[in-house]
Amino acid sequence: MTETEHSGDQQRSKLNGKWATRMLLITLVLLLFGGWGFYDAVVAYPNRGKSFAAYQQLQYLQAAQRAGKMFDASVIDPVGRLNTLKDQDVLQLSEFDRAQREWLTALSVPGMGTLNAEHTRMDDPAGELTRLTERFKTEKPKKPLSDYDILMQWVICGVCWAFGLYLIGLMLMVKSRTYRWDPDAKTITLPDGSKVSPADLDPEDPADLSKWQKFIVVLRPRPGHESLKGPIRFDVFRHAPVEDWLRTLVKSADPELEFPDETKARLAAEAEAEALAEAEADQPDTDPSESDPSEADDRT
Repeated sequence: MTETEHSGDQQRSKLNGKWATRMLLITLVLLLFGGWGFYDAVVAYPNRGKSFAAYQQLQYLQAAQRAGKMFDASVIDPVGRLNTLKDQDVLQLSEFDRAQREWLTALSVPGMGTLNAEHTRMDDPAGELTRLTERFKTEKPKKPLSDYDILMQWVICGVCWAFGLYLIGLMLMVKSRTYRWDPDAKTITLPDGSKVSPADLDPEDPADLSKWQKFIVVLRPRPGHESLKGPIRFDVFRHAPVEDWLRTLVKSADPELEFPDETKARLAAEAEAEALAEAEADQPDTDPSESDPSEADDRT
């Protein structure tokens, strides 16, 4: 690599404010959306599922009362009982068994953790019937949950928080990568300590600007370079003012090279100049005698 002399103070890159702000906003949205999913998974959806299960329990106890089976309403083994009921044709079940099946099914939604004896054992079914009857005189029954509602909220929470943490890690990593610039020697120092000067670049094709619109600039070392064995990629949107440094570096290696924004500006200027020239050419020639009546009178 070409050795360069450093006669001036080196400049250091910093995080691009626009990129950092964008990343922070995206991270904040992800963390908030993940928090929303967490709340739904832990509080909102389980409460909705329990409310629906309580309403189904009311329907079950009313069916038990009509069937004269209030003393048999308590369920000691809800998992086994639900499996037994599911193995039977629902059309062959009695009203009592169908109501019991619907109640236990409401308790079995994954993520609720309520299909157990703690929630199905009733020491006083009649008292429970009275309590639930009074409750649903004022409370509107909630909609049932599907088997995937709570699980999907956990997935949303996990994905959003994982990606949010990834972006936090990315910002910390980008912040730790610092470029340095020697304006006198026109040399950029990479985070690993390597230095790139105009003499290190391929004079015929010093940079790949095909991904300029994505803020990517790739420097091409000259063939057979002693140290730089491949292209050097820069994301100029993450660090400032690396784009300005690379522009100076590349143009020092190839003064005729145009960056895409320069080409666009040049073409726009040429188009404007051409339009102006055409407009002037379309202006009709004016007869001096017609433009100055006083002169015409003198000649008369």
